[in-house]
Amino acid sequence: MKRESHQRTILSILGALLLAACGPQDAPPVKRVATEAPSPKQVVAVPCFDVAGEPVLRIAGVPVPAAAIEQFATLLARKHAGMSPEALRMRAIEDVVVPLAAMYAHHRERIQEMSARARSAADRLARGDAFEAVAADVGDDLSARQGGSYGTVSRSKDSTASLPEPMELAVFAATRGAVVGPFASKVGFQFVKVGKIVQSADGAVEQRDVHQILIHYDAKFAAELRKVDVKRPDLKELLDGWQAAFTNESRAAIEAAKVEVLDPSWAPSVYPFRRKP
Repeated sequence: MKRESHQRTILSILGALLLAACGPQDAPPVKRVATEAPSPKQVVAVPCFDVAGEPVLRIAGVPVPAAAIEQFATLLARKHAGMSPEALRMRAIEDVVVPLAAMYAHHRERIQEMSARARSAADRLARGDAFEAVAADVGDDLSARQGGSYGTVSRSKDSTASLPEPMELAVFAATRGAVVGPFASKVGFQFVKVGKIVQSADGAVEQRDVHQILIHYDAKFAAELRKVDVKRPDLKELLDGWQAAFTNESRAAIEAAKVEVLDPSWAPSVYPFRRKP
């Protein structure tokens, strides 16, 4: 069970990395507009789990409210219809909550600086700046060169989309034209904006056009992505190398993460090997 769960977790992270780094690759680098970010000391940090409630777990020092676990368990139930509520909570904690908390804690020294960038971007969006312009100035992935264009995502009534879980929750909770964020994902802080929404005739499948802003946890990786020439012939190998390094670092942080159970009623939902002695 532990090996299978770790494999699922690492595959999820690698998928998030590939999704974050890919995008239109035929556009020249965008000249970024300098934006004045507030001092990190004046910024409220973007939380790992932006939901209300007392924490029931603490993972790598990050508090986890019950509502955070339940929202991911509900999402996972879409593709695990026969799984019991307790099993869904265990899966949500191990496959989603632990990686999110572990990555947030592992990059704790960058949280204030990243939060300052995220809050500054949020202020610009609130003032009415175009999402595409803010994405081009702030985004750390290749899609920023196309105004944050992420593409079209879809899901059916009995499945999940091919998205990292926090991003899927945001995308399918938003109305057309709405911006959601910043929220923490396994690779950094994100904003999403939903454009056109199309449903199949029977209502079983829904497609949404998505734009994103990604502020990456790895400052070096982000800096390289911002300046890389997308026409270089070895681009794929270069991206693969950066992604491999980040994934290896992520794997170590996730495997080392321990769960402190604050509410005893949640102890059965945590795999024994994860529990803090």
